[in-house]
Amino acid sequence: MVKMNYAARTLMSFLSFNIGWWACALGASHDHPWLGPAVLPLFVGLHLYYSPTRKGECLFLILLGAIGFVIDTIFIHVGLFKLSPDGLLAPPWLIGTWILLGQTYESMLMMRKTPALLALSGGFSGPFAYYCFEALDILEYRRPLWISLALHAVFWAAATFALFVVRDWCLKLFPVAPTVLVGQPVPTDWVAAPPLPADQTASPPTSQAAHPATSSRPGKS
Repeated sequence: MVKMNYAARTLMSFLSFNIGWWACALGASHDHPWLGPAVLPLFVGLHLYYSPTRKGECLFLILLGAIGFVIDTIFIHVGLFKLSPDGLLAPPWLIGTWILLGQTYESMLMMRKTPALLALSGGFSGPFAYYCFEALDILEYRRPLWISLALHAVFWAAATFALFVVRDWCLKLFPVAPTVLVGQPVPTDWVAAPPLPADQTASPPTSQAAHPATSSRPGKS
């Protein structure tokens, strides 16, 4: 496994998310909806290559794509927003933004200590991303706009917590060293400690009391 420290992985996830998100959004707005899904494997591959929780993260991203497809398809059918051009199912470029979002969850672990901040982050950034889609004429919220944005904000504030639970469950299926989940207390019952190197393996202590001292006093004749 190739190692990369937490700060470097955070920077990589930030860049991957932003570049990938704009590829999805601008591709869809310029009649190239395939552009985002085409570059998505590159960013996902880099994320998994350097992730110390590779199997768990892979499962999380797969589930996140499926969750995003179902949720946005429901939102389309209930009329919270509609796509341009019209569609009844969430398109691949929109699902790609969910997967890209999943890559940033490790970098948001520190915010779990402050639930209000985490809810505020999800409640703002979620609707803001979709409002940017509207500015690019690839999505349109139902009017009145402020009601749709408010409902979407409530959803994303709650979904941010729920998706962390999904991620925790995925990582729990593939236990790793406790240093992986920076900023989050890790239950010791599902975290496997890494084996010690051969040269650091502790040798059994030598008991000094193994042989009781014998008396040197001569016996009586």
